[in-house]
Amino acid sequence: MASDVRVIRGGAWLSPLISSAVAASTCWLARLARMMNRADRKPGDDLSLGPSFKAAMRRLSSSVTIVSTRDGESRWGMTATAVTSLSADPPSVLVCVNRGASIRAHLRSEARLCVNLLSSEHAALSRAFSGEVEPERRFELGNWDDADDGIPYLCDAMASLFCEIDQLIEYGSHSVAVGRVYSVKLGPSASPLIYGDGRFLDAT
Repeated sequence: MASDVRVIRGGAWLSPLISSAVAASTCWLARLARMMNRADRKPGDDLSLGPSFKAAMRRLSSSVTIVSTRDGESRWGMTATAVTSLSADPPSVLVCVNRGASIRAHLRSEARLCVNLLSSEHAALSRAFSGEVEPERRFELGNWDDADDGIPYLCDAMASLFCEIDQLIEYGSHSVAVGRVYSVKLGPSASPLIYGDGRFLDAT
């Protein structure tokens, strides 16, 4: 028995096995990473389309909104242009949020949020909520109030749509929230804030 223990403690014969196991593990992890990177791709996808697709989307002018929500005692908000109506029955909207956005961790199924439609006078506020100001300080700017359920809304927005997240879908780099509208607050009629080709545009 003593000789057996000495052989095991010597361990020289284990080195090739350990090296082989490490190499196999490294290879498997690399393969898994490649599989994850391809998870949202299909065989016919043209990976070279990325730059031209982004350039085309810059030319898709959109109304600018601020999406706001509350999680506990904290308020969270972000500027968003990837927002659109979905259905009138039931009243609902789509809100697309980058997974890296600070607000994303606070959006979950049945959570509530507000889509605030900005006017042309809100350009500075839009820039603040798109990253110029730290998330915890953004609500120090603008005229904000809380609804009865605690969801923050912009008092002078052209409209504020209060939604409950009915579905949250992960696709590519973004999360797509299906917001079921449960209340609408209409503000003053004004010229909407429009964004396209990397800048604010004159709606007229």
